[in-house]
Amino acid sequence: MELKFFLTLNNKLVSVNDLYKAKVGYSAGRPYPVIYKNPKAVRLSTEMRDQMRALTLSADQLNWLKTTKQFTLYLHAVFKTGVNSRDASNIVKLAEDELVKYIKNDLGVEDYDDSMHIKVISEKSVLPKATHEFLGVCLSDYVQNIRFDSVNRPEKIWINKDQIITFPPIPKRKKKDVKYYELVDKDSADTLIYVIENEDDLNRLNTVNIIQDVESVNLLRKYNFIYIAILNRNIPGINEFKATMDEYTSHYSGIKSEYLNSNNEIENWIKSF
Repeated sequence: MELKFFLTLNNKLVSVNDLYKAKVGYSAGRPYPVIYKNPKAVRLSTEMRDQMRALTLSADQLNWLKTTKQFTLYLHAVFKTGVNSRDASNIVKLAEDELVKYIKNDLGVEDYDDSMHIKVISEKSVLPKATHEFLGVCLSDYVQNIRFDSVNRPEKIWINKDQIITFPPIPKRKKKDVKYYELVDKDSADTLIYVIENEDDLNRLNTVNIIQDVESVNLLRKYNFIYIAILNRNIPGINEFKATMDEYTSHYSGIKSEYLNSNNEIENWIKSF
């Protein structure tokens, strides 16, 4: 689920460095500091909120905002000028604040807060001679475990070959320190296992599908692990494929490939995870 929209702005996007101004006030002849919001930022905030209020959200999107606790926020600023002198990260504060106010106050999601934005990405582009500036906003799920001291383990496994491996039913009372695995469909899995036995298997994996699955581990965090078991070393092109997977493994611990000799070795390999 995601919330995605694009704002067309008459007012220039305001940097966090320019959100507030300071002046000197006087009380009984004595000076004191006064901090106030830059009028440019006030006008931009009003413009952003007015456009957000015009959005139409589905019931599913509203329920998603109410029940989800971790989000990724992506912001894409399109400047009219100054792309080399304006920082993409500096537009985050005001945009994030206005998004939170919209969701919290206008949509009635009272518990919503910017602390729920676990991952924030900002990007900038330039559109010379444009009459407006623009801001793209995408709010989506953040599914990675934010506990730095916890280690994920495979639990729900999908395998590309039927009846390659069977696991005993998971008991109602799990024994301590014993690993249990459940075979599920791909959409429900946290771990994907691909078994390559012949050239047809390799050709199917050498399409965009395997790359999308790998990116799901690296970027989208849809899956925790991808394991590739190669049962035939003589397949044309298999060594090049293995080298590519090893390159991914060197960067991402959730991706592994291995030459194995039998289905029993596959099962033992999985149990070693």
